[in-house]
Amino acid sequence: MKKVITVVASLLLVVLFATNNSFAQGVYDLRLAHQSLDCAKKKVVVSVEIKAVNADSAFKLEGANIRVRFATNQLKNPRFKSRDNFSGGMYEVMDSLISMTTDSTSGIFTVNIINSKGATDGTLVGATWIKMFALEFDVAAVNIDKCYSLTLMSTLPSSKVTKIVSSGIAAVVTKGTFTNITSQCAVKPVVALTATIGTGKPIELMLTLQAGDLPVTVTLSEGLSATMTMTTAKVAISPTVEMVYKITKIENQCAVGLSAANANSVTIKPAPSNSDPKPLPAECGTVTCIPITAKKIKL
Repeated sequence: MKKVITVVASLLLVVLFATNNSFAQGVYDLRLAHQSLDCAKKKVVVSVEIKAVNADSAFKLEGANIRVRFATNQLKNPRFKSRDNFSGGMYEVMDSLISMTTDSTSGIFTVNIINSKGATDGTLVGATWIKMFALEFDVAAVNIDKCYSLTLMSTLPSSKVTKIVSSGIAAVVTKGTFTNITSQCAVKPVVALTATIGTGKPIELMLTLQAGDLPVTVTLSEGLSATMTMTTAKVAISPTVEMVYKITKIENQCAVGLSAANANSVTIKPAPSNSDPKPLPAECGTVTCIPITAKKIKL
């Protein structure tokens, strides 16, 4: 009887160990997040973030190899903008390696995270996103539209994350969802054109920025233009005949923009001045009328 109990207990320990070992693997998600696009300096900043798929999968990160693929006709010169949460302290200083595909159309930026405590302790990765690092790229000269895509490598050579199972023991964490950046472009400026006409006030064209970054240069018909440094701008006009004013071009440092739908032109009719002749009475028609004042004299 004692032998049977011992065998059963041993089996339970094996099951528990297998269960705990399976749980120790965990599942993680990884994502790329666009941070900024500076069109003037032609620089892009993105971050790489990690989380456990749920609270039960939380783990202490032991190490990682994160690989980010980029197209060389879109971006170039990748480097660290910041090293966050997994560099220094319990970890060695985060380092990197840049490799190119054989045809040089793509590059792979590999980031290495190494635990300096011998897998005895590490930063907890929970169910909320935590920033691993940020990268800065230069926009390639041929990338006129300043659009780009970035991919987290999930196949060979793939990204890999390991976690601390117990003191001195690490295990690979199962991949969850990898979220990439696809066709991220500079926001094109959008401007609406309207007009304000007030009694006793000059006629003004009103420009309103609806999308995009300042400053924005707007070219109008009739040789007019304006540089918008605020979200609204006014252009004074003084037409002597009926005129149609249109937006002909909108651009900022990022891209050539668009005029807002149904708000890219206005028709202005000049207000009559005090010196304008009074309209003829309706009964005159097209015949010239001469006003006559008559006075009746009683004889």
